[in-house]
Amino acid sequence: VDGMNYLLHRSAYLLSGIGFIFCTIRLQERLPNDRRAWNRSGYAGCALLLIGILLCGLHASNFMQEERIRKEYRAAFTRFAGEKSCRVLTHDITFRQRGSRIESESELTLRNPNEEPVSRLVLYLNPGLKVESLEEGRESLSFTRAGPVLAINRSLAPGDSTHLSIRYSGVLDGRVCYLDVNDASYYDTRRGNNFFHLGRRHVLVSDASVVLVPEVMWYPTAIPPVN
Repeated sequence: VDGMNYLLHRSAYLLSGIGFIFCTIRLQERLPNDRRAWNRSGYAGCALLLIGILLCGLHASNFMQEERIRKEYRAAFTRFAGEKSCRVLTHDITFRQRGSRIESESELTLRNPNEEPVSRLVLYLNPGLKVESLEEGRESLSFTRAGPVLAINRSLAPGDSTHLSIRYSGVLDGRVCYLDVNDASYYDTRRGNNFFHLGRRHVLVSDASVVLVPEVMWYPTAIPPVN
């Protein structure tokens, strides 16, 4: 479960509930013992209600931002869906974990299995990971990023292959996972169980444990997890 969203959700309900309790004091049809205390309860209730509404807005804005970013990732996949892709023949990964960050190096060999040349090499990598270097032999190659898509300015003839060295690091972005799932199912925390709500964290990287699934794209791949 996302701790920050969980805290915002619970705090919004708690403060709003206390605010309603304070506000109802003013609705009691009785003579107050202290009119100043009676007024203060009304002001406190309004303040707590306002804070609760603001927290609700922050909680909702997090989901709206996540939906917007997921749409951008889907658009990036769609934009490169029609391009001819290569295949990874070998891939050696050096993985290091430092807190919530990962630092990795990939040595991979790509081959063009198509009958036509490819004008550029297209790989897929988690958008939270920054590519620090990309080399062919000792020569640096230029590239562009579009969300999870890594487009390398290197053509490859039919049947030809090349060896790349890629160094990348950062904090993995779990919002790129399961873009083929509709929003109703993606945000459903029940997972078919109405009693236990298990949440939807797809990335777990900490000093205590590391859990990574292929859909996170924590290493470069030639085939996207979503078609």
